Amino acid sequence: MLDLVRVHGLSLVVALVFFTELGVPSFIPNEVPLLLVGAYDLHSLLGVLGAIAVVSAADLLGTTGLFLLIRSGGGRVVARVLQGHGGERALGRWRARLGRSRRRDVALVIGGRLLPLVRTPFAMTMALLELETRRYLLGAVLGALLWASGPLVAGYLLRGRVEGVIGPLEHDLDALGAVLGALLVLLAVGALARAQIHARRTARTG
Repeated sequence: MLDLVRVHGLSLVVALVFFTELGVPSFIPNEVPLLLVGAYDLHSLLGVLGAIAVVSAADLLGTTGLFLLIRSGGGRVVARVLQGHGGERALGRWRARLGRSRRRDVALVIGGRLLPLVRTPFAMTMALLELETRRYLLGAVLGALLWASGPLVAGYLLRGRVEGVIGPLEHDLDALGAVLGALLVLLAVGALARAQIHARRTARTG
């Protein structure tokens, strides 16, 4: 993937950011391709600002699409899975903690959108907790600008030295991708098994 980024640059990274934030896993932190783009594709401060705007827009569109998708239908699915379990009450308690302070909710979203590797799960969690859409969007806009700025500016400043930072990471990223892929499969199988067991118990008691 990083070799493709080196060849196709910003256009590929914009697509990568959009689809990963929409929920399609790439198994590499998007911050790494952004470092490469900053180092090799950007040749002026105006170019850096333009790249920040484009990447931020792709990030915002992707995470907004995922948030709205999960918020519209995901809550019903989770409620069915948790029905009759303590998890349903716990979910209600967590939902009650949001919405009390607009400033706190927005700050929470900004912070969550700055964390590598958990940005997509964070968006899904906020949707399941039924955070107000306007508050999520405000935090996501500010978070996108801050998140995109960091690696793009760092890559632009490092230039050729960026390979010294990324090179040792490439082997580790390949291993991490394999581990995350296996973990996702195990989590999906576990969730399906739990849902089936619950359905059978419900059918017997009903």
